[in-house]
Amino acid sequence: MSLRKFKTIAAVAGAAILLSGVAACSQEREPEAQDTEGQGEETAAPEDILVGIAMPTRSLERWNKDGSHLQGLLEEAGYETNLQYADNEVDQQISQLQNMINEGADILVIASIDGTALAPILAEAKAQDITVIAYDRLINETPDVDYYA
Repeated sequence: MSLRKFKTIAAVAGAAILLSGVAACSQEREPEAQDTEGQGEETAAPEDILVGIAMPTRSLERWNKDGSHLQGLLEEAGYETNLQYADNEVDQQISQLQNMINEGADILVIASIDGTALAPILAEAKAQDITVIAYDRLINETPDVDYYA
């Protein structure tokens, strides 16, 4: 087999693989039917939910984009948000999280500065039934993180 023929076959195969991956993805998803009868739980409307977003710093463009993009998506979906940047200071991030808890946040999305320093504040959040999502960085040494994104 000539080199040219091999390259052509490899290119076609690669394109087919990429297209099959794209075809499997969909922008729109059908909501799954949920049988909530008898569960006794009501889901709050988005406008009744406050999402606290804790980003590590404004000094890197990446965190500015992530923070504003996440805030925009949530607000577009109807959620109230509180976006804070902590200037890479752990104590400042803890203080901001405490303020978010005091304001009645229902969800905290945290890109932690120090993944081991937040255990006490997250225990307080868990005691108030606040959902905690570790964003981009793991938060260790605490069982009080519900999700990682």
